[in-house]
Amino acid sequence: MHQQFLYYANDEAQSAKREDVIARIDRFHQARELLLKKLNPPKTDEEHTIVKRIFQLNETITHFIQQSFNDVKKDIQLQNKKKKHTNQYSDPYARHRGTDGAFYDKRK
Repeated sequence: MHQQFLYYANDEAQSAKREDVIARIDRFHQARELLLKKLNPPKTDEEHTIVKRIFQLNETITHFIQQSFNDVKKDIQLQNKKKKHTNQYSDPYARHRGTDGAFYDKRK
């Protein structure tokens, strides 16, 4: 299962839409959680070797997910920056409005 996800992450995820990638990651985690509940601790040397390999694959998958998270975070920051810039362009003097040029009449 880990190898299938790595294959997807390396090949197909680059061309897929972000929503599809997130949905695939979510399905992977759900399936993985079900399998982990069914597993027993490793007893033989062969099982220990398999567990070590799974941990290595898990590190690679974690790196991919972290990279995807950072990409989403950058896109959100860029979108917010564009939004702020657009608002400033449409009303460049909004920051300077206020009591400029106003006065209070203290006479009775």
